[in-house]
Amino acid sequence: MRLSSDIPQYSAMLVMAVTILFQGLVLFDLVGIVIGENMWLKYISGSSKIAIGIFMVIFLLVNHFFFTYKEKWKRFIAEFEEENRKNKRVGAIILYLYLFVSILGFYALHLWLVTWNNPNWG
Repeated sequence: MRLSSDIPQYSAMLVMAVTILFQGLVLFDLVGIVIGENMWLKYISGSSKIAIGIFMVIFLLVNHFFFTYKEKWKRFIAEFEEENRKNKRVGAIILYLYLFVSILGFYALHLWLVTWNNPNWG
């Protein structure tokens, strides 16, 4: 397989990984608020760079197996091939809104929750 044909599915996999990561961080923060502990300080800030690197590699490998392993991405393409032009346009708008909210919105919410739950901030 040529490298140029691999780029779109790996780019999509990385965007999905970032989206899932930010959603997971917000859930992590909300759990900390519910149980009354600063989870970020307890589990993330005290971790070594090696542990964070290992987590990132495992996280990307899991995403690889869910989206790109054995060309699973082709199923997603086949699912939407029969759509008409109007449905594709509406679907693209919904996709970009979802990505915007998931990446920027959840990242901003995560930062706010971390600073709100941190007694050392501000």
